[in-house]
Amino acid sequence: MSSSSAASGYAPPFLQAIGPPQLTPIQGSAWGAVSTAFIADATPTALTAHTRLRSKYQVVVDQVLNGVRNYTWTSTDGPDAYFGGGAEQFIAGTGSPGGKDFYAEFAKKGYSVSWNKTALLAAPNDKRALGIFCKSNFPVWLDRNVFTDNLGTLKNDPSGADGPAKDLPGLKEMTLKAIDVLHTRGGKKGFFLMSEAASIDKQMHTLDYDRALGDLLELDDTVRATIEKLKALKILDETLIVVSADHGHGFGESLPLSTAPQPPFPIPPSQHQPTNPPPQTSSAAPTPNTPRPSTTTGTSATRSASTRTRVSPSTPSPRKASATARAPTSRSTGTRGT
Repeated sequence: MSSSSAASGYAPPFLQAIGPPQLTPIQGSAWGAVSTAFIADATPTALTAHTRLRSKYQVVVDQVLNGVRNYTWTSTDGPDAYFGGGAEQFIAGTGSPGGKDFYAEFAKKGYSVSWNKTALLAAPNDKRALGIFCKSNFPVWLDRNVFTDNLGTLKNDPSGADGPAKDLPGLKEMTLKAIDVLHTRGGKKGFFLMSEAASIDKQMHTLDYDRALGDLLELDDTVRATIEKLKALKILDETLIVVSADHGHGFGESLPLSTAPQPPFPIPPSQHQPTNPPPQTSSAAPTPNTPRPSTTTGTSATRSASTRTRVSPSTPSPRKASATARAPTSRSTGTRGT
């Protein structure tokens, strides 16, 4: 919800039916983003970037820290917590904004800088925090926790050294640390946090169901741990948790047309041909009763993002993508964070 619509009291029709809006702008409160993607990817930088081309990674990372500087736009002084991959945009060189050391640029503005889980957990909660833990996207949960030998062949050290990134945090560790920082820094004004399990989508693009499912389960475990964290901080009742997806995928089976089930009997022409088909370009007469391949491409099964299955922490159930926002602590105004 935009600050202008919240400030003016405008509500879309579905909210007008249930009363005045109960949401307030987050400007002035703490905010952060966590992702298992490279941090210049579309979802984390959508919170700050204004560009015609999402692949302008140097531009969007500069805008994260410094805002849009070449014309009037919503001002920002940088996030309070920013954790993910994508060290290429921070190591001084062709991939970073202006070729600068952007770790140093963040440090100049008062950020702690972490390259591994140990440093992240030790970072002070009252200070703005940057955590970049590898080049490119995070290795997926299955490789970080089961097929760990796969990590040794990578050259993704966040410092730029030749070798693999070590002591990687997971989505849960990054999210819980971000909540600590944001809760401390936001105080009575509350906070907003976007936490992305990015590789559910990325692994589904390559049809790697095992790795996609592993990251989906990691997300579900993160949601469970987030709820417990908010309970411990005694702010669960005043926090809105939204679990959603930028776009969804189905875990199921698809068959190419060549192997799809064939009809057991000829299909009448009227079911698969136009009433007045165009003239045949071949001299051979058409054979309308010849069986044709079925257009069935298989079945898929999806789990709704709203479905919740309570399980033990060691066996989390699937979810989609998540964002967490904490409202201002004053309940007298009846406000809630977005």
